[in-house]
Amino acid sequence: MYSGKVPNRLMLTAYLLAPLFMYLDYGGMGILSHLLPALGAGVILFFCYMVNAIGAGDVKLMTFICLFLDSGNIFRFLILVFGIGAVLGVIKVACNIIENRTELSSMRIKFTVPITIGYMIIVLWGG
Repeated sequence: MYSGKVPNRLMLTAYLLAPLFMYLDYGGMGILSHLLPALGAGVILFFCYMVNAIGAGDVKLMTFICLFLDSGNIFRFLILVFGIGAVLGVIKVACNIIENRTELSSMRIKFTVPITIGYMIIVLWGG
């Protein structure tokens, strides 16, 4: 059934398989050099969750993606995601104003789209 959320089973599977893929990509020491910056990003994202800026699923997904980025690209990725989310948020609020809708549930932004776009930008153009 479609819930509009990233399923926890999918994220658990991703996190369980991540060490294998990280080892294949970066070797033993490369895992640590990617794990620590991703953990730092996860802590920052957790604080964003605590102030209701993003959802828990978004934190899990972005932290997972950060496992496969170097520390410079993690910062770029997070800035891109929040920037794209802000642009989409402004567009959504403008559409709601035009349609005279004021309920808060219609003004929520699902961050899977900004996360995907941000990751694609980093991978295709950011290195």
